[in-house]
This record gives sequence, structure tokens and C-alpha cells, in this order.
Amino acid sequence: MSKQSEKIIAEFSDLYKQVHGEEPSIEIFKGGQYTVNGTEKLRLKDIKVMISDLTAALETQTSNDAPAQAAAVSQHQASLTVADLRILLEALSLAANRGAFQLEEFAQIGVVASKLKGLLMSVDRSNAEQSKEQEQEEQEETGE
Repeated sequence: MSKQSEKIIAEFSDLYKQVHGEEPSIEIFKGGQYTVNGTEKLRLKDIKVMISDLTAALETQTSNDAPAQAAAVSQHQASLTVADLRILLEALSLAANRGAFQLEEFAQIGVVASKLKGLLMSVDRSNAEQSKEQEQEEQEETGE
């Protein structure tokens, strides 16, 4: 495992422990794939997204505004990941294709699906920008 991968896994583990109060169970597979607590195989970029989610949850937990509400929100944020949202969008698409919704329900489902797709695209853009910034920083550090 590269030093960068080790750093990302260590950061994730630390944040996970702060939010959940216990160490995550991380398995490492060949080809740069990981599982966290028995989830589906993830790439390092997915773990970076989870770091963002955990950071947001931790910030919500430590906020002084409405402590009870913040705790409830952070608990939901920590348990719902970007990968979960992608699965939800795919499930909506499959359900629509299989006729699970009545005609009059399609407008509402379409609005929710569009919002979800927009959110995921925004996350992808943000992750791409962060990756570019990290690559530039690494290049500057190594002098390439």
C-alpha cells in the first residue's frame, strides 16, 4: 500500500472512531479495493468521499447550535454515504423501468431523482477538483 493510501486509510479510521466511537473493520484487497465493515468493495476515491461525510458529521456533532438536533443529524449523515445515494438513484431508475410507480407518481419521483442526480454530480465535481489539487500538491512536493 502506498504512503498516500496509508494516510487516507489512517485519516478515515480516525474520523470513523471519532464519529462512531469504535474502530472500523477495513479489509484490503488486491487492485486497490477495500471493504469497510463488510460493505461492497470500495476504491480509495470512495473512502475519500466517506472522509468528507464523516468530517461533516463530526462538525455537526461539535457545533454549539441545537446540540440535540445536531446529534440526530450527524447520526444520519454518518450512516448515509454517497455510495448509498448512488444505489438509491439506481433503485429509482430500476423501479421506474419495471413499472413500480403509477403514472401520476412519476412527476414527484422524477423531481427527487433529478435532485439526487444533481447532488451526486456536484459531489463528483468536488472530488475531481480535490483530486487535481492533491495531485498538484504532490507534484510540487516531489518537484516534478
